[in-house]
Amino acid sequence: MVIQTTVSLRSTLLVGKSVGRLESLRDKKPEHAAIKKTMDRGQYNEALKMALDRQRTHPGDAYSWYYAGVCYYHLKDWDNARQHLQEAQRIFPTWEKEWTGPYLRAIEQQAGEAKKQ
Repeated sequence: MVIQTTVSLRSTLLVGKSVGRLESLRDKKPEHAAIKKTMDRGQYNEALKMALDRQRTHPGDAYSWYYAGVCYYHLKDWDNARQHLQEAQRIFPTWEKEWTGPYLRAIEQQAGEAKKQ
């Protein structure tokens, strides 16, 4: 129980740090700002729809992949979250350390905890 709580706390802290960096993200595209605002309000289903729509018209837009991954993460859809975050990371490998990596590690921890139960 203590180990699981410690892992969950560490996972929460890492994701929190990544979300903090997301706060500092200042992209000039209004579509990204609209998705981010919707996420900030906790409307992850609506933000996800916006991000997926953006992906369809701009498949190389790493931000839309990242935002979709974060939305899936908050909706606890680990497989889709992983897939979208990995694609964002493929497009921009430098995002691994501070943006995509914390979420991907947290997803792996969540998956590991689910298997234990």
